[in-house]
Amino acid sequence: SSVRGAIDLCAVAAELAAVRDAAVDAPAVTLDAALVALSGRVRVREGVSRTADDVITELWSQFFAPAPDDGGGGDSGKAVSPTGTRRAD
Repeated sequence: SSVRGAIDLCAVAAELAAVRDAAVDAPAVTLDAALVALSGRVRVREGVSRTADDVITELWSQFFAPAPDDGGGGDSGKAVSPTGTRRAD
């Protein structure tokens, strides 16, 4: 989206969290805020079977959904590199 979309997402999340008496970073709050704030800003190509909500939900799941607890500490908190990139040595 844009900076305005990000600002709207944060504003919606803050209000939604207050209404739901939940944490502003609760998964249900952040996903719903993303859908409300960004659905009208995302355009999908004609003929594509996915909706804007599908795209937003997938991106949210990939980058913001809570990671399953692996119990080992491992790489938790590290971002994944985009597809096709290589590690610099």
